[in-house]
Amino acid sequence: MRPLRRIVESHLSTRRIEDTAIPVHVIATDALSEAGALVVWVNVPALGGTSTSGITASLDSARNPELIGLMNRLIFEVVAERPGDAMLIDMADFMAPHIDDTVIRPDGLHYNWKIDPAGNPASAYLKSEIVRLFDIRWASFFQ
Repeated sequence: MRPLRRIVESHLSTRRIEDTAIPVHVIATDALSEAGALVVWVNVPALGGTSTSGITASLDSARNPELIGLMNRLIFEVVAERPGDAMLIDMADFMAPHIDDTVIRPDGLHYNWKIDPAGNPASAYLKSEIVRLFDIRWASFFQ
C-alpha cells in the first residue's frame, strides 16, 4: 500500500489529515497561481463495482467511499479557499450516472482512453470543462 493512502486511511475518522493536507494543497495552489498557472482541481468520482480482474488488492482499496469523500472534501475546501486562483472540474457529478459504464471505465476504476475521444463522454466532458474554465480565466483579464 502506498504511504499516502496508509496515512489517509489511518486518519479517516479524524480531521487530522484535513488539518495538514488542506494547507499543503493551498500552498501548492498559491505557488502555481503566483507563477501564472490556472490551477484546476478535478474531484474523484465514485468508483464502479465492475470487474476487479487484474486489479491488485491495494488498487481495489481505492474504491473506499470514505477515502473518496475525504479527498473530495479536501479539493472543495482548497478551491473555496482560493476562488480567484483555483477552479474545479466536477468529475464526480458528471460520472454519477456512468458509475458502472464499462465503455468508459472497463474495470470501474481506470478510464478507457483508447476509445474514440468523440465517443467517450468522459473525454468530451473534460475537454469542454477545460475550455470553459480557460474562457472564464481569459475573460477575467479584461474586466
